[in-house]
Amino acid sequence: MGATFRGVPFRTTDSDTGIGRRNEVHEYPERDIPYADDLGRRARTFRVDGYVVGENYLQERDALIEALEAYGPGELVHPRYGMLNVAVVGQVSIRESHSEGGIARFSILFTEAGENTFPQAASSTQDGVHDAADALDESAVDRLESMLDVSGAAALVSDVVGRVTSTLNTIQRIVSLNGIVGLAGDIVNGVSSISDRISSLIRTPQNLALQFKSLFQQLSRAIKRPKSALADLRSEYGSNDRAPWAASAGAPVTPIQPLGSTAARREVNAAVMQEFVRSQVISTQARILTDAIEAEDIVTAQDALDQAEVILEEIDHELEAYDPPPAIAAALIRLRVAIVRDVSEQADRLAHRSVFTTQALLPALVIAQRVYQDGTRADELVERNQVRHPMFVPAGQLEVLR
Repeated sequence: MGATFRGVPFRTTDSDTGIGRRNEVHEYPERDIPYADDLGRRARTFRVDGYVVGENYLQERDALIEALEAYGPGELVHPRYGMLNVAVVGQVSIRESHSEGGIARFSILFTEAGENTFPQAASSTQDGVHDAADALDESAVDRLESMLDVSGAAALVSDVVGRVTSTLNTIQRIVSLNGIVGLAGDIVNGVSSISDRISSLIRTPQNLALQFKSLFQQLSRAIKRPKSALADLRSEYGSNDRAPWAASAGAPVTPIQPLGSTAARREVNAAVMQEFVRSQVISTQARILTDAIEAEDIVTAQDALDQAEVILEEIDHELEAYDPPPAIAAALIRLRVAIVRDVSEQADRLAHRSVFTTQALLPALVIAQRVYQDGTRADELVERNQVRHPMFVPAGQLEVLR
């Protein structure tokens, strides 16, 4: 009977089909009863014996060999199996003999090719947040470079120096409040580097922006207590409050200034500096949050969602209250989408908070065993509920993780 593989014809004699289940049998010491773990259907295999014969058998043999050695799956048309998408498995046996002459016999093992459904190649949602944060940083750098202007007026230089110094002091304060150790030296050195070169940096806005961008990125990598750091950043740079260095800018400007005047340029510088730092704070918060979830420094789904909600509100406030230029607005929207996607996906694997009620005074070890079937989590229970003594947990409601 005739068959083809990748369109190359040959004749078939015998065929065998292999089917079954992928059962992993577990046999335990001191137990007579095993456990079979069913992992799904086994891939079907097809052992096909066939041949090519006749005056042109050498050419037909070589054509079939070429088809069998070609990359990837191919179409097998078989008189019993019909049309199948298959792949060649292992070694193909080819037999030729002087006694028969003019014939080459093949023994081929095929397996169903199927589809590459799992695993799927996909970019990490955490990478998506970092990429979007980087894009926001780049847009903010370009904006500051194009808008900051201190040329020709000592008052403008003094004004920007005051704003930069105040921002550096705030970063140092956040470092000290969060007990940053690993990269603290790098951050302090970065602050000192900017402080020592303020006068030259403000005359090259791109370099100033790049230095600040690097400083905020180092800060996001150095954070060890993410929830505390996020709270401190919001306290210092809350979107609904004036920037912490706004008061140090000098005398207030009038709402309308002559175009090109020192006062008007001062107002533009103030606005673009504030916009730049707000964008850095938003991107830094996004990086801290996604890294903390990945590292399980934020352990509950609700905590992750709560933290994300605040960042999303800040992004919305930035878009609505300040009407940023198109490049920054687009970057903010991209970051918002990335945060929603990341937290939605990662929250599924985080623990969920629930309440466990006790009726009597009990040791934390006993409660941990009842809740988690793991007494070693007693310390976690004590810390989460701020219990004074682990041996005496008062009766009542306790917050636990499920």
